[in-house]
Parts: sequence; structure tokens; C-alpha cells
Amino acid sequence: AIGAAMGWGTTPSVYPPHLQLACSVLYEALPPGEFTLTLAHYKKLGGFDTIVGEHLERVLDTELADGRDVIARDLFLSLVTSANERAVRSENELLAIASARHAAHEIRAVLETLRVRGLLVRVRDTSGEPSWELVHDSLVPRVLAWLDRRDLARRRLRRICRHRVVR
Repeated sequence: AIGAAMGWGTTPSVYPPHLQLACSVLYEALPPGEFTLTLAHYKKLGGFDTIVGEHLERVLDTELADGRDVIARDLFLSLVTSANERAVRSENELLAIASARHAAHEIRAVLETLRVRGLLVRVRDTSGEPSWELVHDSLVPRVLAWLDRRDLARRRLRRICRHRVVR
């Protein structure tokens, strides 16, 4: 599905960062003396959903552990809907949402780190404005697991208020 959002057309395609991530994790997990990657190796690792989810946790715990993980979590939460789907948000919208707690230059730096690490993708919406979304649907349940019931109620209320203000 990301192929269409990236402007590649409707032909089934593989997103290169997905392929790179899966292959590097498979290669690192290859037992000594084995030289061929197999489907069994891939399944043993849990498939792509597990690979990308563990990659997310690794990036947050190591590369963004200096406090930028809080910014990243806020951004991820903004990119998931209360209907358990990926959301596409304009860069300006993300800055507006997160700027109450973080500086704009820090938000942009974290967005770029998450893009480079293959967790977010920058796309253009119909108006040509730069927008962001999660790179894969399998990240949605992991992000939603960070929420508690109060957060869910707050997010629903915020969505309703935003909808009313727009109307």
C-alpha cells in the first residue's frame, strides 16, 4: 500500500527500507556455519511484524534514549487513529500537536531520525504539503499499547474537538 503513497503506482512493490531491515536482521541471526537464508529463518524471527516492532523498540531504547524518545512517542501516538489505523498527518499538524511539549527543531530532528531508521515515511498529501505516516501497519498495535484508558479517552475527545473546530 505504501507504493501508491510514494507515487510508485499500484503495482505491488517492496519498500526498500523494509527489505534492508528484514535482510540485516536475518543476516545477523544466521547461525555460524550457515550461509543460506531460508523461510524457516524468517519465520523463527517472527516475520516482518516482529522484526519491525523490535526495531522500533531498539531505536527508542538506544538511539533516542537521551530524552528524544519522549518526542518520538508523542509523534507515533499522533500518527495512529483511535480506530487503530495509521494516520497521515502534515508536518505542520505534527509540529502543532507536539510543540506544546517540545521545540520545533527537536521535533524535526526526531522526525528525520525516524525516517532514516525506516520507521516513518515522509509523503506529500494531495495539496503537495509534506506529511508523515508510520512505515508499516504492524507498528499500530505497538504504539497503541503505550496508551492507557485515560489517554484513549483524551485522544477521542481531542479528535471530536478538532473535528468540530474544523467544521
